[in-house]
Amino acid sequence: MTLLCSPIRVDRYIVHLKGGKVEGYRRAANGKRLFTAEFKRAQVGRVLRGEKTIAELSRELEVSPSLVRRWKHLTEKGGDAAVSANGEVVPAYRLKEAEQRIKELERALGRKTMENEILRAAQDEIKKRPSYYGVSKP
Repeated sequence: MTLLCSPIRVDRYIVHLKGGKVEGYRRAANGKRLFTAEFKRAQVGRVLRGEKTIAELSRELEVSPSLVRRWKHLTEKGGDAAVSANGEVVPAYRLKEAEQRIKELERALGRKTMENEILRAAQDEIKKRPSYYGVSKP
């Protein structure tokens, strides 16, 4: 027997109690629901196991069927990438953060390389000068 009750607002989360399991999502400042990745995976898993159809799930969650299809597609695509790469799938935002960090580090390396070249050129110029310029020997 599955107990179904209306959603309850707890803090900034909406909670559905069903079958003793709590599922939730957060609301953004603009009122938009924000589902966690774990929640999305769990819902797509229900579709893949045949517990619910996409239409039934979209009605239950009050979202568009195309959104559920998108979750399914991204889950399958991410799973394939992980298996083929024999590693983890990295979220796009983390990839962008890493790429931005790489660019910053490359710029810093370029600056340091330029400073090094300038200092070496200055050192070579100093070596070319006769010893009686500028510095007296003790």
